[in-house]
Amino acid sequence: MRTGEFRRDDPLYRGVETIVVDVTPDRVEDVVLTGTDAGASVFDIHAKLTARQCAELRTEALAEATRNARESAKAIASTKGVELGAVRQVSEEGPSGLDGIVDEALAAGESHNLEPAPISIETSITATFEISTQSTESGD
Repeated sequence: MRTGEFRRDDPLYRGVETIVVDVTPDRVEDVVLTGTDAGASVFDIHAKLTARQCAELRTEALAEATRNARESAKAIASTKGVELGAVRQVSEEGPSGLDGIVDEALAAGESHNLEPAPISIETSITATFEISTQSTESGD
């Protein structure tokens, strides 16, 4: 091969262009098929939520965590023969904020990720309830 000569099958010459397309979930298949039909290679499909969606799901997760805390506390109170009262204190325990960044960094090294991992919104709470010593059983 002479200097300056270019051959299409020469592995030393390769052009790469990265394109990021943001679409709603219902359009992903159409966009991927259109791209691959045109000769593109799809290496990654990354799903994410909008800030509004995250806030709504976080609110739902907190409500469910609160319901679960009350149900668990009722069960414990029942085994001790006391009644559960009002909530005295609640604190939220959630992800550190770095969890998503770490997950993204680990996923960045993967190639051909065409099945993105499920998105999860997690939180937990610690709740302190009042109790009364009145028996929950009738006839005592």
